[in-house]
Amino acid sequence: KEFPNRIEKEMVQLGDSTDRGPDSRKIIDALRKLQKQAKKAGGRVVVVMGNHEVMNITGDLRYVHPGEYAAFKDEQSERRLDQYYRQTVAHLKRSAPRGEPFALPEDHREQWDKQFPLGYVAHRLAWSPSGEYGRWALKNPTAIVIDDTLFVHGGLSYDYSKRRLKDINRKVRKEITQSQWGEGSIIDDPDGPFWYRGWAEKPETIDNMVQLDTLLKHFGAKRMVTGHSPLTNVIVPRFDGKVIVVDVGMASYYGGGNAALEFIDEIPFAIIAGERLRLPERSEDRLDYLMQARELVDDTTRLDAYINALAEEAAAVN
Repeated sequence: KEFPNRIEKEMVQLGDSTDRGPDSRKIIDALRKLQKQAKKAGGRVVVVMGNHEVMNITGDLRYVHPGEYAAFKDEQSERRLDQYYRQTVAHLKRSAPRGEPFALPEDHREQWDKQFPLGYVAHRLAWSPSGEYGRWALKNPTAIVIDDTLFVHGGLSYDYSKRRLKDINRKVRKEITQSQWGEGSIIDDPDGPFWYRGWAEKPETIDNMVQLDTLLKHFGAKRMVTGHSPLTNVIVPRFDGKVIVVDVGMASYYGGGNAALEFIDEIPFAIIAGERLRLPERSEDRLDYLMQARELVDDTTRLDAYINALAEEAAAVN
C-alpha cells in the first residue's frame, strides 16, 4: 500500500504464523526479518496476532507439530529436559496424598519423553511472555486500523462496538502477561478478535449489515479484513465488500491456497496466481468475480462448492 509523504509501503500479515507444520520457526523468523528490513526501507510490516500465537504463549499446544519442538533442539536439550523431568517428579511428590507411598509407573519416564520431546523446554521458554517469540508476538497488535481498513485475525463482533481499539490491544497484552483470563477475557472470547467467525459466515441480512456499519463507524473504518476462516481458496468479499476474508487455506491441511489482498489507491484487489482481480463493491457482483477467480486456481473443488451455495442462496431469496 503506497502513501505520499509518509510510510511508502505496508504489508499486513493476519497471524497464525505458527502451528502450520514443522517450519513455523522459519516463517516467524522471516516475518521478523521483514519487519526490520521494511523499517530501514521506510516501509512497515504489521503482523496481527492470531489465536495460534496466543495459544502458544498461554500453553495450549494441541496443534503444535513435533517438528516445531525439533526446531529448538540444541546441545543443551537433554540437560534441560532432565531438569524439567526432575521438577515434574518433585511436584508430583509434593502433590501426593500424605501418608501414602509415592511411586511412579516403571515406564513413566519413557511415556513422559514421548509427550515432551527434545526441544520442548526451549520451545516453551521461547514462547513464554518473556521469551524471544512470546515478546515478539506481544508487541504485535490484536487489531489495527490502517487508513480506512480494520485488520483483525478473526473479526470483531458487534459486541465490541463500544470498546476502544487501544483498550482491546492493551487488555490482550495484560491478560497474557499476567495470566488473567477466564470469564470476561478477550483472548478466549468466541465473539472476540481471535476466535470470531461471524462476519465470514453469518447471513448478509439488513440487520447484520446495520450492526456491521455501526461497528465499522465506531472504529473509523470503511471495511474489515479478516483471516481465521478459510471459506475457499480465493479471497472472498462479503457485505458489499465491507468484509474481506483473506484466509485462503495456505496450510496443506486446507489445500495450500495461495492469494493476497492488495490496495491500490484505496481500491482492493485480489492477487491470484499472479493475476490481479478487482474485488466487487456489491454482493450481487460477487459471483462474477468468483467465476473469474475460478479460472485462475488449479483445484476448484472448494470454490465450486462455495459458488454453488451462493447461487442457491440467491435463488432462494429471489
